[in-house]
Amino acid sequence: MNTNQRQIAAIKDALNRSAEKLDSHILSKLGSSRNRALLQTQPTHQYSTEHSSGLIMRLRASSLHHEARLWLGIAVIIIFSIAAQQYWQHNTDDHSEIDIAILTDDLPMNVYVD
Repeated sequence: MNTNQRQIAAIKDALNRSAEKLDSHILSKLGSSRNRALLQTQPTHQYSTEHSSGLIMRLRASSLHHEARLWLGIAVIIIFSIAAQQYWQHNTDDHSEIDIAILTDDLPMNVYVD
């Protein structure tokens, strides 16, 4: 028996000794109060059904919200990728004509200075 179990046993013994000193009227009231408390702590079938259905509804709403955020994030990434691709395709300067002119010495001297 460990220390906690010994302490619990000592408390039980002290409570039992104290309860033996009480009047029968007080003991019956304590017993009925205990029974009412025990009945209130046990969930009824209706409560547990309502609670579980509410929990399921919240979980479904949460997963739908999470799924919607996921698809929105994917859509934003796809749109950004397409926009970046279009930007780079249209904004790349084609220097091939200038390069060919430089190699063939067809450009005037001021082009080299600028």
